[in-house]
Amino acid sequence: MGIDNLNIALAFAGGIIAFLSPCILPLIPSYISFISGESYNTLVSGKGKKSEIIIKTLFFILGFSILFVTMGLLFSGAGALLNASLRPIINISAGIIVVLLGINFIFDFIQFLNFEKKLKIKSSVTGYLGSFLLGLGFGAGWSPCVGPILSSILALVGVQGNIGGGVLLLIFFSLGLGTPFILTGVFFSSIQKQLQRLKKQMKVIKIIGGVFLIFVGILILMGQMSNLTNYFNQWASGLSQWEEAQPLASRLVFGLIFLGLFILFAALYYRKIKAPLAESGGNKEAAITNYIRPGYFIFGGVFLILAILVFTGVLSIPQLLSSWFQFEGI
Repeated sequence: MGIDNLNIALAFAGGIIAFLSPCILPLIPSYISFISGESYNTLVSGKGKKSEIIIKTLFFILGFSILFVTMGLLFSGAGALLNASLRPIINISAGIIVVLLGINFIFDFIQFLNFEKKLKIKSSVTGYLGSFLLGLGFGAGWSPCVGPILSSILALVGVQGNIGGGVLLLIFFSLGLGTPFILTGVFFSSIQKQLQRLKKQMKVIKIIGGVFLIFVGILILMGQMSNLTNYFNQWASGLSQWEEAQPLASRLVFGLIFLGLFILFAALYYRKIKAPLAESGGNKEAAITNYIRPGYFIFGGVFLILAILVFTGVLSIPQLLSSWFQFEGI
């Protein structure tokens, strides 16, 4: 049984949700400081060495990725050895477990899942090896944070019974968990303010994470993962056929969507710097420089580029979606 792109997307999304879990998110500044060897004040000021932060964060991600992928090998290998006649039982058992994990993610009623072995780190790690070992410790010790979602991905891996596919899913889970670490390290001075805001939304994040797990669990329980992929495949194919019949309309619709997103980010950025501009005494350049928000420029720039590519016909969103869902992975 192949690993399709829907499963890959779910694994990546699971990694992002794990990053936003209540026991990881509040400690991100400390972890970035430990990994990079830079003080919190240095990171906030943006004076840290970006290249060093990126490389050490990559070693940190490599550490927990190797651990997670090894677990994926074990689970997918075990699933591959099981007889096909046992698959319905495996689906039901795995689905029930994932649904329970999702409910517990919200209400936190299974107490033994709250056991965790945190690393007691009193100073920053030393060198790339230290970052790698910290990543291994992170993956092994923070079970209440990554455990429910990781267990759900592993259950999906076991049901698929595909060793190569299992490794692929755990790689994308690790990418989903690791990418925010890299972005936080590089844009720490800007992102740390957003992290403070996210802390106030922990209840909402827990509900979203729990619903995500329950959704995946129900699909596994009912054996509908492949059917869901087929549904999206049919939808993408229909969209592609519509584009072939109405190419100009397709360009206008998707081009305007991306252009609208660019305008939204531009408006949000202007709103951010409106007060500083008014108080700058005419020194607009200094005001804009002091209130640069990398996130707005990155996402806004991406949407503007996408809008241009779609309007000019270089990029076809329906064809891209159709190719994505038709690709069956490993």
